[in-house]
Amino acid sequence: QMEQQKQDQEKQDNLRPSDYAKALKAQADSLLNEWRYRQAHRLMEDGQRRDPSVGFYREYIEKIGTVADIEERL
Repeated sequence: QMEQQKQDQEKQDNLRPSDYAKALKAQADSLLNEWRYRQAHRLMEDGQRRDPSVGFYREYIEKIGTVADIEERL
């Protein structure tokens, strides 16, 4: 039972972004303000490999990637 509670707590912790993840998103937002979609996308993807809690912003990362792909086709 204690092991289950520990696993449940870890799952909850993973649902919240770390301070690193929040700082990374702020950096990505700044890049987006400069129309640097691909760089923002790479920043978030690399950050997710370093810190799984960056995955909290999964939809945000996917949208940036989609926009970057479209921009590269223009």
